[in-house]
Amino acid sequence: REARAEAQEALRYLVAWAAKRFPSAPARLVDALGAGAVGVETLAVSDLAPRLTAAGFDGDAQRAACQAAWCSRGRTVAVPVLRALLAGRLLPEQQATVVPTSGAPAE
Repeated sequence: REARAEAQEALRYLVAWAAKRFPSAPARLVDALGAGAVGVETLAVSDLAPRLTAAGFDGDAQRAACQAAWCSRGRTVAVPVLRALLAGRLLPEQQATVVPTSGAPAE
């Protein structure tokens, strides 16, 4: 349980960091990470964590990426779920009930 709480906190910190870095649209971080390209539907945790670090994220990128994958119900992070998390439409402790492939936010 403690590990889950730490992962949730890491993802909350990522969401807050993205909001500070991209005040008008935190989900723009997805594009800055190179994940907004056409055809990119998921990111592996092992790919997302170093991209976050390279983008200047000073939190626990590995834990944040793992929690984002948990929210996507898998070992990869669905790009629409990542956008929803960063935009505040999905809380870090929630799993997506639907993982859309069209780019629409998760419900």
